[in-house]
Amino acid sequence: MKIKSIAISAIVAIFSITGCTKHASSLTPDGATTVSSDTVSLDGSSNGSGNGGYGSNNRYASSKNSVHFAFDSNKISREDKEKIDRSSYALKQKNVIRVEGNSDEYGTDEYNYALGLRRAKAVKQEMIAKGVPATKIKVISYGESNPECKDHTKKCYKKNRRADYL
Repeated sequence: MKIKSIAISAIVAIFSITGCTKHASSLTPDGATTVSSDTVSLDGSSNGSGNGGYGSNNRYASSKNSVHFAFDSNKISREDKEKIDRSSYALKQKNVIRVEGNSDEYGTDEYNYALGLRRAKAVKQEMIAKGVPATKIKVISYGESNPECKDHTKKCYKKNRRADYL
């Protein structure tokens, strides 16, 4: 896994130096997989929305909401759908909404990135259903690489099966 991280970092560095942008299904500087129909700068610069930008050092400068999922699922619970509904007015006012999919550490890296992406896309679809314009929503997957909790317990794994939106 360390060799893969080094290789990904090298590729990202090359693209960063050349000033390229990322497109659908590409990697971000912090090693996450992103899917978006829009172009986003690889340098993680802010879009002026006042949300602290995309850089990993400022990821949670604004408030973070989380949607939690059952094991190996991307189905959103009724309670979390209501949470998204309650925040839909505020979400519509933002220039960009970033939805970050995450998983626990069960499964392969590739599977967990795909699962994180499915979770983020499910949250995006729920936001769209609540009237948030799809063009404002960016989707990213961190798979298992961005745990909220690092203990090896069922309670901790449950916390890591989530999609955060900010």
